[in-house]
Amino acid sequence: MPKPIFNALLLSTVLIAGCQSSTEEADNTPSKILDTKHIFKLIPKATTNRMAWANDVHTIMDELNIERNLSDTCSIIAVVDQESNFVADPQVPNLGKK
Repeated sequence: MPKPIFNALLLSTVLIAGCQSSTEEADNTPSKILDTKHIFKLIPKATTNRMAWANDVHTIMDELNIERNLSDTCSIIAVVDQESNFVADPQVPNLGKK
């Protein structure tokens, strides 16, 4: 996925709330700044290459100056999961056809 599109997708996700629940999240308060390890735990377990996705989410949030709190991170994860199912280059039917 081209970087500008990926950046725009992640930026737009701060408006959407949602996250996969986990018992390991109990120590996360909404204002706590999450590191890559915490982001990794929030990504669905069925995701291939979870650590790479966690690193990408961490990096893009820093590049866009989005605070890595639980709410914003979960919003990004929810949108990525909804839009691509955590597949780096998802097939989109009829994309680019007129």
